[in-house]
Amino acid sequence: MVPANIQDIARRFLNGTATEEEITQLHQWYDAWVDEETLVQADTSEVDIIEARMLSRMLEQIRQPQALPAEVVTLPKRRWWKVAVAAAVLLALGLSLFLWQQQSRGHRGQGELAVTDNAGIQPGIDKALLILADGRQVVLDSTATGIVSKQGNTTIINLDGQLTYEGTASQQETTTYYNTIRTARGNQYQLILPDGSKAWLNAASALRFPTRFTGKERIVELTGEGYFEVAKDQNHPFKVLLPQEIGQEATGAIEVLGTHFNINAYADEGAMKTTLLEGKVRMTSGAQSSDSKAQASVILQPGQQARLINNQLSIINDPDIDAVVAWKNGNFQFTDAPITAVMRQAARWYDVEVEYQGNVQQEVFSGSIPRSASIAQLIKILELTKTVKINIEGRKLIAAPY
Repeated sequence: MVPANIQDIARRFLNGTATEEEITQLHQWYDAWVDEETLVQADTSEVDIIEARMLSRMLEQIRQPQALPAEVVTLPKRRWWKVAVAAAVLLALGLSLFLWQQQSRGHRGQGELAVTDNAGIQPGIDKALLILADGRQVVLDSTATGIVSKQGNTTIINLDGQLTYEGTASQQETTTYYNTIRTARGNQYQLILPDGSKAWLNAASALRFPTRFTGKERIVELTGEGYFEVAKDQNHPFKVLLPQEIGQEATGAIEVLGTHFNINAYADEGAMKTTLLEGKVRMTSGAQSSDSKAQASVILQPGQQARLINNQLSIINDPDIDAVVAWKNGNFQFTDAPITAVMRQAARWYDVEVEYQGNVQQEVFSGSIPRSASIAQLIKILELTKTVKINIEGRKLIAAPY
């Protein structure tokens, strides 16, 4: 069992109140910790596997009194004793294990890793703004429940963080109404489109769509990031246009019949990425107006990702699917991500600005953290690499070399 005094020190470490002596004691205990149930006959080439199993057992023992869910321990590519003990502390308090693959061995910093929660910076919530066809705006959140509006034969219902469009086809109705749903930074939302397709919107995103689909195609427009589970209808392909801003000409498009896929089209990410989980999609580049000819197209199979950079398409055959859709499942998940990529996600979710001072080392981060974690907990994990120090000034995160 993990000694009670070690658990106390672990919690003080997370709160930033542990002394240097206590931190040293925590590291020494971890280095000497042995779990009889994890001892196996193995040669030295298997030492990392043994260490990972030991950590898994240790985390279970810490977690049991708190009835917290088990987490998967990911095996790193190199040994990580000194950092893993602090990551284990976070795991014990309900966070996922966060591992680092350092390009060079980090040095041990001096002093405490003191980070305090900033009451003004909170994790994101389910909230969005619905813009109706006549320009009226409706704030969607947990308080706006029930019927939001009626447009033609379509009734718009908001319930439990999900917007639903329900209606019946009518030959007498000839008007097509377009709605737009927008999420600000620090918000996310989900909706069921008129054809039954499901869409999830990440922070700082927007989706424009008709209240009923007419014609040969089901066309919507997306900016930011969205995950789709498209209702199957082979006679009416589902098409996602990707403009820089809603209402502008699209520079890319995704065409599907019935499938599950994720689109990341944030302007500051440098690439439009479409990742296919199920079914088949075609991604095209170039202007998407009726009188324009697409420059190129690729067809994706499940497990592939298409990237559009400077109007050039490429296919990635082995993207980390779990990392791609982690946001939809309530997590941050990174695979070999530099600090700048991590901070872009943090900026959108916590609605903060990021500033870099000095030459921040481009360490590679891999691991998972719940998006419900506080900004202080996220900073604590990043600082455990001993390569970056992050200070909070108002709603700005300032990252500098450790």
